[in-house]
Amino acid sequence: MEPGETLEATVIREAREETGVAITDVRYMASQPWPFPSSIMLGFRARAVTTEIRRDDHELEECRWFSRAELAEMYAKNPMPVVSIAQWLINQWRNEK
Repeated sequence: MEPGETLEATVIREAREETGVAITDVRYMASQPWPFPSSIMLGFRARAVTTEIRRDDHELEECRWFSRAELAEMYAKNPMPVVSIAQWLINQWRNEK
């Protein structure tokens, strides 16, 4: 976060800087403890306005889109327990009708 920046504005800026994807409709979903001092993991959902990915090599090792069908196929082959907020967020989206 930058001084004076809201959580939602931070999510929008970080998504753009790290992936090149523009997002909107950012909303907080949940949090979990983070194993670093004075830190917490925050989970948000947002709507992508653009879909072209321009990954920042210094921030992300990989970045790509998945469809619900692709995720269902992956989970059918290798069910994963929910042990992180990231997994929980993916499951929330994947299980929507």
